[in-house]
Amino acid sequence: MLLHTSLFVSDVDASIDFYRTLVGYELVHVIESDDGPSSHFVGPADAETVGEASLQFKPADGPVDPGDFDHVALAVDDVDAAVDRVDASHVTGEPETVSDLGLRIAFLDDPDGYGIELIETLD
Repeated sequence: MLLHTSLFVSDVDASIDFYRTLVGYELVHVIESDDGPSSHFVGPADAETVGEASLQFKPADGPVDPGDFDHVALAVDDVDAAVDRVDASHVTGEPETVSDLGLRIAFLDDPDGYGIELIETLD
């Protein structure tokens, strides 16, 4: 089971707002530190444990470079609706159906350029 993925972000609040709008993630836990940046965990509000299937945002000291990071895949009930909730500038791959897998997918970039694959399981 995936617990969390940690990402350095340029603006923690903007990242939290983006994922709240995109997939309904909520701030589920904050770790404050006296000697460094805090960590903010966002994820499903109904997660059974703190950090379960969540994203951990850590404030970056400077510009963020996603580097070789490819993408994180997130399950959604409706790919098209999720894509419609965010600014079109974040969409890098329009929604498409992958019939042989029974999926509808789309690709986006978050505010810092991290890749996101949205996956909807079709009935």
